[in-house]
Amino acid sequence: MTESYELRYRLTEDLLKQAMTNWAKPHRPLRHRALRFAGILILSGCVGATLALTGVTDMVSSDFWLGILLGFYAGIALWFFRHKHHLRRLVRYSKAKMAREGEIVARLSTEGVEFISAVATSQSSWKSYDEIIRMSDATALRSGGIMYPIPHAALPGDVPGAQFHADVVRWHEAAT
Repeated sequence: MTESYELRYRLTEDLLKQAMTNWAKPHRPLRHRALRFAGILILSGCVGATLALTGVTDMVSSDFWLGILLGFYAGIALWFFRHKHHLRRLVRYSKAKMAREGEIVARLSTEGVEFISAVATSQSSWKSYDEIIRMSDATALRSGGIMYPIPHAALPGDVPGAQFHADVVRWHEAAT
C-alpha cells in the first residue's frame, strides 16, 4: 500500500488503442464478425421468403424489391467505408499528438492525479474519473470517453501491477 506514485513513460500507439477499445467494445475475432454478417444475410433472406410466400411481392414489381435490397446493402457498404475513413483520421490525429507529447510524468496520490508532458500539465481530483480499468499490462483511468492508460512497465521494480491497480482503485473509491 503506497501513498503516491510518480511514473515516467511514453504513450505508445498500441497501449492507447488497447485502452480506447478495451471499454468501448468487446474484442470480436474475425470468425465472429463473419458469422454475424452471415446471420444478417440469412435474416434478409428469411424476410424476403416470408414476403414472397405471403404474396406481398406479387403486388409490387421485382425491380422495386431489387432496388430496395441494393439500396440497403449499398447503405451498409457506404457506412462501413465512411467509418473506416473517419477511424483512420482519428488515428492520424492521435499519432500526431503522441509525437508532440514526449515523455509523460504521472503523479497519482490520495489527493488526485497530475499528468505532465511537453505540451500540457493537467491536475484533477479523483472525482473527474468515472472508472479505473485493469488491462493486461496497464491501468487506465476513464473520464467520459477519454482514456488515460498508465503502463505497468513504468512502475518501480518492487511494485507489481496488481498492487498499483489496487491502490488507484482504493483512492478513487475513497474520493467518490
